[in-house]
Amino acid sequence: MAYALHEFRARVRRHRADERIPVLAFASAHAHFDELVADEGTLDLVEHRGAQTGSAHEHHRFAIVAESAQGFALRWVQGHGRNLSRRRAAMTRERKGRSPWMREHLRDPYVKRAQREGWRSRASFKLAELIESERLLRPGMLVVDLGAAPGGWSQYAAAALGGRGRVLAVDILPLPPLAGVEVLQGDLRDPALRGELLQRIGTARAGLVMSDMSPNITGVRSVDQPRSLELAELALELATQVLARGGSLVVKLFQGEGVSGYQADVRRRFASVRSRKPDASRARSRELYFVAKGFLGGEEP
Repeated sequence: MAYALHEFRARVRRHRADERIPVLAFASAHAHFDELVADEGTLDLVEHRGAQTGSAHEHHRFAIVAESAQGFALRWVQGHGRNLSRRRAAMTRERKGRSPWMREHLRDPYVKRAQREGWRSRASFKLAELIESERLLRPGMLVVDLGAAPGGWSQYAAAALGGRGRVLAVDILPLPPLAGVEVLQGDLRDPALRGELLQRIGTARAGLVMSDMSPNITGVRSVDQPRSLELAELALELATQVLARGGSLVVKLFQGEGVSGYQADVRRRFASVRSRKPDASRARSRELYFVAKGFLGGEEP
């Protein structure tokens, strides 16, 4: 195509060097095939003006050839470039962050419901199911929320208590203020942070300790699983220090090695332990929750 246009341009220059068509659309060999390139000064084609030299037949012949060349280029681009354009648009949307995970997240009915109802996260519905089915909250209760950010669990607990109780939220990440929630930022693995938490609690006893703590997931199970268990063990250790007799523990784990041993440790300290997977937990997720009720007593704070 480019060669034909070059030959045509040479012929035009020989016959009508003083006459030009200012713009012609053509398919460039160096551009994307779904783009039209306009060359405004370098492509010298005949524009029929009626006042220049040459026969009417010659003018008409050149006009037809120019029109045919332009039409062929347009048809070629439309026929062969449309699919490339669509693929490029799809790739652009993907680059803008619409990963498969993000698309799933945005379609998630619990995400949409959380946005409609003003909850910090979809995790609020996991806790709501556990608390309502297990009857874990009572007025006047002290609730300790470990791994609280972005605040969905603390928000739900504070709303359920309705101002008749206390919620203390702990996370290594900053947590924006929440009505009815005390926030303590720091790493629970740090003894100084645990000491400050115990100071905040004072002589009070908690009725519920809940942990949604999770490590930064690497995707390598041999790395992620031990880290998850370490956090669950910290939650259990703290629960034995701050829970009132008969209190409850809700803790997240990931299915895999070490879970059965952890469950045995929890059973030694609580009257009953159940494994739960709330409806709001994604089916493909390995997460599960142990709901331990009837704390048998333990260390003094």
